[in-house]
Amino acid sequence: MRFSRAFSCHSYSDVFWLAFRLMSMHRQGLARVLDGEDSRPVFGALTYLVDSEGTVLKNALTDQLGRALFVGLEAGAFRVRVEMIGKATVETDLFQVAAGATATQDVRLESSAIVLEGLQVEAEGGRCRVRPSQGLGGSGPVG
Repeated sequence: MRFSRAFSCHSYSDVFWLAFRLMSMHRQGLARVLDGEDSRPVFGALTYLVDSEGTVLKNALTDQLGRALFVGLEAGAFRVRVEMIGKATVETDLFQVAAGATATQDVRLESSAIVLEGLQVEAEGGRCRVRPSQGLGGSGPVG
């Protein structure tokens, strides 16, 4: 009860300002993933935040606006890697995240065919014929 009285003396703008200040103290990385052909946001792409050594630190799926947010970062150099079925994997150049900053990286995904291994088919036996006395399901090799 005492907390609610103390809190109620602040205006909503004070509360929003405080929340904004607390958020701005944290370092963030924002990846915005766009389709390489029509620049539309890509929903559901798997994004990775990678440090300068190549270690994956965090991952996230992009939202409907093509955004993936990585919060609570230490200052340093990072890359964003983006993967999605039917698209070529993309990794950004290193970028810096400084104290109290949000670093934004735009990534464009290009379509890429999925290469499958060859398939070899082998068959044994001869030609098939229908045996009316056995019905349609009674076919087998001739001879």
